[in-house]
Amino acid sequence: MKKLANFFTSLPGFFRALRAKNIFFCCLILLTLRVDARQEDTTSLQDVPESKQSLFDINPIFGDYKHRLSLVGMIGFDESGFLKLGNLGIHYSQPNHFFRLAGRLSAELETFFDTNNFSEIIFGISQDIVLPLFMDNFYFGVGLGIYIRSQVDSYIGSAFNFGEKVFLGYRFKKVHDYFDIELEAFVKHYSNGSLRLPNIGFNFFGFGVSFLFGDR
Repeated sequence: MKKLANFFTSLPGFFRALRAKNIFFCCLILLTLRVDARQEDTTSLQDVPESKQSLFDINPIFGDYKHRLSLVGMIGFDESGFLKLGNLGIHYSQPNHFFRLAGRLSAELETFFDTNNFSEIIFGISQDIVLPLFMDNFYFGVGLGIYIRSQVDSYIGSAFNFGEKVFLGYRFKKVHDYFDIELEAFVKHYSNGSLRLPNIGFNFFGFGVSFLFGDR
């Protein structure tokens, strides 16, 4: 448990070490290098011999589905431990490729709240990249998003924010004839890249349940 606590307390320092220019560079990629998933899928995996498929051909998040609807819940934390700050959200995603890596493009709507009735709405678009682990049920990935918040507070001095995420998930295959279910754990950070002070940022540990549906 001590090692796990040390891991969480070290994450805020890691995120603060990200420089604004690197975040801007990543956002430019996110905005300009949107690979058209339709073009990528003109040759389906069914047409590719299994012996010639590689990790780059597999999207472990989606499998044979093209829509993903997620319900997520998060709790805030900092160097001192968990905070009385929560986050609930709904995400919608579709599969794509990013630098030939399997990924997902998501629209995210979330709300922040705490015991003092502090609340705000945040909306954004994120690009994730993902790789399978051990078998194609397990996956690991990282993501970057751009967001707009409904208000400015003492944590982040601007409505325009960036979000970085690291996640680990598992997909339950063939749960039903028409959908699969996924469970995902993640760590997420919001800040503005020092565009305006203050820029303390928010750190969340979260868990999500997702439904995959719609055959490709």
